[in-house]
Amino acid sequence: MHVEAYGAPQGWHPGGTSYAAVVLNDHPIWGKLQDRVGAFGYTFTENLTDHAEVFAAGYPGEGYKRPEFNAERMMFCYGDTVDAGPWNPFDDRMSMDCDMGHGSSGGPWIENKNTGDPRIIGTISHHEDSAAGRKQFSSEHDSKAANTISTANSIS
Repeated sequence: MHVEAYGAPQGWHPGGTSYAAVVLNDHPIWGKLQDRVGAFGYTFTENLTDHAEVFAAGYPGEGYKRPEFNAERMMFCYGDTVDAGPWNPFDDRMSMDCDMGHGSSGGPWIENKNTGDPRIIGTISHHEDSAAGRKQFSSEHDSKAANTISTANSIS
């Protein structure tokens, strides 16, 4: 597939919350990629960090006390998300308990996975280890993310 265009909000900069989208041309024989592999919808929220029964997927190359993670198999975590910091909405991160580490970044956080309407609510961005275990983090997919997706959809 050939990359047609990409979009990111004007405020994007290294170290800040950023969102980007890639638009792919249809393949001349096989058509749209999402028709071949599937696609989830999105839920965009403002100041809503607590979600129940979230499925996080990734390809971790290492994990918290998990030597079997080798970046070659999709792994997952399942649990609830909570507000990651005391300064919401200025710190719009969510966190969840998850033992996946490096390599899982970019993987989706999916709410309602076991229903007929699974939705992406976040994306794995980073993790932290502590004596209690490992936590993963995602920024909240808010209006900035919604605008990015809308822009990408208007290009295709």
